[in-house]
Amino acid sequence: MDDLAKKTRLDAVLSTIYGTKLVDTYRASADSALRLSYGRGRPRPLFLGAAPKVILAFMARPQLVRIYESCAAEAASCGLGASWSEFRSRLTEIRQQGFYWSRGELEAKVSGAAVPVINAEGDIAAALALVGLSESLEDAGERRLKSWLERAQDDIQARLAQGVRPPSPAPQRTVSKKATPARRSAMVP
Repeated sequence: MDDLAKKTRLDAVLSTIYGTKLVDTYRASADSALRLSYGRGRPRPLFLGAAPKVILAFMARPQLVRIYESCAAEAASCGLGASWSEFRSRLTEIRQQGFYWSRGELEAKVSGAAVPVINAEGDIAAALALVGLSESLEDAGERRLKSWLERAQDDIQARLAQGVRPPSPAPQRTVSKKATPARRSAMVP
């Protein structure tokens, strides 16, 4: 992920879900000036931003039903539909795209684009996102963002399929031109 951040000049963020809490488990930062309201290890909104929407879109139906039933009003207030069918329909659209681009949903002037990370069992394990100033993502364009994310997604999923268990998370840091790859954070078991 450090290489991804260095190559794209965007922050690379890995997020996962614990119950009804979405947490960023790793962040390789390309821009030390970019300050986000939510950081590694702190719960963030479940229905706003690229990472949570990708995770929800690829979640198994029984788990998604439980989340919807306990958080329906919040989902509706975030524009994901006022009913189960509207909610499910919106997430199905995201799933079919295999990618979601959030523009200013979580923080003004900040955007994120995310893809799912699927484990060896075929379940959603995490979301991999590129995050930065909206202008930077717009300059990159959807095709390039998707390409960068899909290459990194393939690498992470191949490692998961081989049973490679990422080491404990390294402290959050800024990637410099001389940075070496940091240890990867643990994903959902």
